[in-house]
Amino acid sequence: MSDRYIGEPIYYMPHKNGTQVPVVLRKPHYWFKQRTITYRTTAADFMWTLADRFLNNSLDWWLIADLNPNPAVACPDDLRWNTVLSIPVS
Repeated sequence: MSDRYIGEPIYYMPHKNGTQVPVVLRKPHYWFKQRTITYRTTAADFMWTLADRFLNNSLDWWLIADLNPNPAVACPDDLRWNTVLSIPVS
C-alpha cells in the first residue's frame, strides 16, 4: 500500500468468494486536471483493460481508480459491472 494511505481508515467489502476484503478508499488526484469521460462498466471490464483502452497503458489503471473514490472500484480485479466511472483522457 502506498504511503499516501497510511493512517486512513480500513473498510471491509464482500468479495464474490464470500470473504471480506480490507480496502482503503482512494484519494483522488486533485492535480489531475485532464478532461474526463463518463463510462459505464460491463461484465467484461477490468481496471487494467480500461486503462489499456483509454490510456494506452494497462499499468495506469490506478489513475482511473484514484479518480473514482467509489467502493465499487475498491478491488481493481473485481470491478463491479454497471458502475459509472470517470476516466481521464488526453
